[in-house]
Amino acid sequence: MPAIDEQPEPDEMEPVPVGRELRSGFTTGTSAAAAAVAAGLMLAGKSRPEQVTVMLPGGGEITVAVAESSILNSDEAMAVVVKDGGDDPDVTNGAKIGAIVRRLSKNGQVRIIGGVGVGRVTKAGLALPPGQWAINPTPR
Repeated sequence: MPAIDEQPEPDEMEPVPVGRELRSGFTTGTSAAAAAVAAGLMLAGKSRPEQVTVMLPGGGEITVAVAESSILNSDEAMAVVVKDGGDDPDVTNGAKIGAIVRRLSKNGQVRIIGGVGVGRVTKAGLALPPGQWAINPTPR
């Protein structure tokens, strides 16, 4: 995979042939949600999944392959999904998107925090207030 600064300009990319249907992929948020589901399933005592199914914002579901997964200890599990941008010229295509699920208590509460590569909202105007992890409400 070329480095980010080596990505072709949009007018240099190969066009999709006329009459050919575009290949669908999935978003970074869907990738993160799938990784979190896989890690959560393992933490709940399920076997390591090869794939997981997640709900899509517009309705329906998508099944996503799990590239890596591991039980880290009795209270933590991790999983990784490889982002598939489909025919969208997305620089995150092929990126490894991971999640660690950690059991904090048995009261059923969920707390979502960002990790490496996830920023925080810095200005008002988005769906999340400043200071929150920049993880859109739908994948949350």
